[in-house]
Amino acid sequence: MAFADWHDLEFRQLKYAISVKEHQGFIQAAIALDLDQGFLSRQIQRLEARLGFKLFDRSTRPLGVTEAGGDFLAKAEQILTQAQRAVTLGQATQAGLRGSLTVGINTSIANSHLPEIVQAFCQQFPQVKLTLHLDSAKFSGRGRGEEKRTRLRPGGPSCPRLAEVIINSQTYYGAPPTPR
Repeated sequence: MAFADWHDLEFRQLKYAISVKEHQGFIQAAIALDLDQGFLSRQIQRLEARLGFKLFDRSTRPLGVTEAGGDFLAKAEQILTQAQRAVTLGQATQAGLRGSLTVGINTSIANSHLPEIVQAFCQQFPQVKLTLHLDSAKFSGRGRGEEKRTRLRPGGPSCPRLAEVIINSQTYYGAPPTPR
């Protein structure tokens, strides 16, 4: 038995075949796809020739799907869905909407508006993993000069994508220790 070369298949042919199945016929599928019905029919015939089996039982009305066609089209739908997800994922990463960001910060900003900045960033870019590198473990407390732990917590409710806080080259995946 000769098997089809899968790399010769085209996404558009899979889309066409799925539409024919969903519309139970070539005419309605052609209308939905905005294609000539004859062109659509030829594309399905070419796909079937490449596959080596029939997708549709053309002797029934409404158009039926063969057993092999049903198996194939179920997987073809998954392939198209996964391909669309892959494209969307790549586009989101390219646009900076997901991925990772590492930021080096000095103590003065960490003592002032950093928690609010990080929270706003995490709300605007929820799919970006954020890593902060702080240059000191000392954080002043609300103008009183006392030391305290940073309010930034990796994985905390204000920023679940805050992956880690690195203070003086020490990585903390939970809350950083209270400075002494």
